[in-house]
Amino acid sequence: MPKADRHTRSPIERKTPEEEAQIQAGIDADPDNPEMSAADFAAARPAAEVVPEIVEEYRRRLREQK
Repeated sequence: MPKADRHTRSPIERKTPEEEAQIQAGIDADPDNPEMSAADFAAARPAAEVVPEIVEEYRRRLREQK
């Protein structure tokens, strides 16, 4: 049986190195969705800075749910 993660109650199925290699190969082969580079992460901006109206609407809806 898979081990349970200490932060959740559901078990986590860990991938074998071979499965991870297959996943990574699929990521590398997809030209429409390349993996982000360190430069991409450095250039990223918070959503609240890019689309503040969407973030505020999301936060408003969360407040209403309480």
